[in-house]
Amino acid sequence: MARKVAVITSMVSAFGSYCYIKSDPTNLKQVFAKERSYNLERVQVIFRHGARAPISSLECIPDIEYGKRIMEHPLYTFCPYKLVDSKGKPFCPSKIRGNDHKFIGQLTGPGAEQLNVVGRMIKERYMGKCPFIPKEFDPIQVHINTTKMKRTVESARSLLAGMYPGQSEEIPIRIHETPDDEVLAPSFKACAYLKQVSANSWDCTDNIPGMKPIREKLQKMLNVPDSQNFHIVLLRDILFSHAFHKVLPCQFADPELMRLAEKGAINVMNHVFCGKSGGGHSDKVVRLSIGRLVHVLTSNMEEFAKGNLTLDQKRKKPKMLLYSGHDTTLIPLLSSLGIYDGTWPPFGSNLIIELYYDNNNDDDVDMCGRNGGDVTKPDGYYVKVIYNGVEQQLPGCGDVMCPLIDFKNIVKKFRINQRDYEIECRVSC
Repeated sequence: MARKVAVITSMVSAFGSYCYIKSDPTNLKQVFAKERSYNLERVQVIFRHGARAPISSLECIPDIEYGKRIMEHPLYTFCPYKLVDSKGKPFCPSKIRGNDHKFIGQLTGPGAEQLNVVGRMIKERYMGKCPFIPKEFDPIQVHINTTKMKRTVESARSLLAGMYPGQSEEIPIRIHETPDDEVLAPSFKACAYLKQVSANSWDCTDNIPGMKPIREKLQKMLNVPDSQNFHIVLLRDILFSHAFHKVLPCQFADPELMRLAEKGAINVMNHVFCGKSGGGHSDKVVRLSIGRLVHVLTSNMEEFAKGNLTLDQKRKKPKMLLYSGHDTTLIPLLSSLGIYDGTWPPFGSNLIIELYYDNNNDDDVDMCGRNGGDVTKPDGYYVKVIYNGVEQQLPGCGDVMCPLIDFKNIVKKFRINQRDYEIECRVSC
């Protein structure tokens, strides 16, 4: 029978609350004593960077240089931070990608504000009446990771500024740099198989079923000859970035143009990163695109759920792990969870994976639903997934509170470790 869960709303939040019991409370002490609650033990947040300038240009769209009004980040989106590598050693800021060209692909002021809002939402949800993490930054309890791109680093900074306004000490932000630890986005350099998939689709979109008529119609609408450089994904990026920042020339603000660009671009993205267009390799493409991150996220939960860690040992582990990534992070990741709806993740989109322990297995529970026992039992763990503020019921789970064992079965075919990743990537399409 599906487990019924009621939310104790102790605060108003876009994400809700994290204290759960099995029936509506009339006497909190009595209910917690008899009914028990779920104890939140670990949280992982994977988010896309905020709004940015276009990553490229096309001859058919006039170049629009974003000025100070758009590019300047509000002061409240800043906080002191330092870049470190995966081993905690200092990372040279000059190695970050995205500094080469003025404004191209860089986080804008509105983009920084987006992630600051996400940070404030996280603060409200996890530092409220029943605080899951301290209101002051604790480098042991909170870890933040990012790809080696300027826009993801600045998005991470903006989110942290929302979580910790007034922070005075530097917060370490971990850069995923080498092919082995860059798990936050698909790597065409490290994976020959993905490179071949990209060559067959991204480099020649007409190979994707249904794409040629879309491309031809778009080129006709824009008067683009076949001899001119043109790519549907880049077109979509330019149109939607300019529209978001309210600088799209009126002659391009055509609903049909926007619709076709969106439809064609998402078809390409789905094919490249999810293998959605057939050929029998869908699972493999998802696995090689994001399977190493799936492995990391699942392993992080298994670490707490094995039942061999005492409370004191858990206190020395991070309770919250934050990952600053891209649309190319979220598209295959959502697909691996079975909750991808085929639409483009907006700027600032966020996926939260919460690990809970069912205190029905223990006797020592406090008023916030926290387990006071020394060691938890492996079969008492549940996973809750929230995407852009909406609780998700994963396929194969009878409730939004999904048993960890069921969650692991859902992602099993997509999860991959580094050794197997290297082997599979060597196999040609």
